[in-house]
Amino acid sequence: MLDRPAFEYDSGNEARWIITDPNVASEKFNRQSFEISHRLSSHPLFQLSKLLELAERTAKSRPEDLYFDMGKVRTGQRWDQIPEAKFSAIEALQQLESSDAWFIFRHTQHDPSTKSYLTAVSRKSRRSRVMASTRKLDRKTSSYL
Repeated sequence: MLDRPAFEYDSGNEARWIITDPNVASEKFNRQSFEISHRLSSHPLFQLSKLLELAERTAKSRPEDLYFDMGKVRTGQRWDQIPEAKFSAIEALQQLESSDAWFIFRHTQHDPSTKSYLTAVSRKSRRSRVMASTRKLDRKTSSYL
């Protein structure tokens, strides 16, 4: 199922960062869930140094778009029961491996460093969906001939 890329990012070496079956993606995108695989942990934008830069820019320009919590959190634990953070978001990210912190970066499409990547992924996913739909149409048309 995950043997063909539907979405990919051309970083000069044709790295495939997000992988899924293009036919399934075309059929289910924005309608139903479907399985994907990704290699984003090795993408340059998702390295800790780049995430720290993104956090700093976000904290300065759109602080409401950077959310984090830290400490041991149980599954099902209420938000108001999560321990108060002992560090700022930047400090927690700097110590991510030992701080038990997790982050939500909202609206990253507004940041210049991630905008081009997200635009490329969106463009490629749109193109993949159109190509998969065209292949379906061709198969339907050829079956009538």
